[in-house]
Amino acid sequence: MSENQPWYASTRRVGIPRQRVPGFKLWELHDGGAHVATCELRDDEQGGAGIDVQLLEDDEILLSKRCLTREAAEYVVEAFKQDYVRQGWLDVTEKTTDAS
Repeated sequence: MSENQPWYASTRRVGIPRQRVPGFKLWELHDGGAHVATCELRDDEQGGAGIDVQLLEDDEILLSKRCLTREAAEYVVEAFKQDYVRQGWLDVTEKTTDAS
């Protein structure tokens, strides 16, 4: 591989891929099968960037919503959870197994 390749070349390799750093987990739901949805908060208020609400399914980020205040972030978190519960998802702590 040539060092003189342009930055947009499809064969150009970059350094080590970034590893996702988990945020503060607020809730975790399951669909009764193998899928798990998680909602995490990332607090960037000290830097003036607000709070990031991240919604993950099976450890893959589905979406991220930046909120200016904690109250707005809590509203978004609750709305996401209500949407999942309305679709039949259950709290992971409520997951039961049959012992028969």
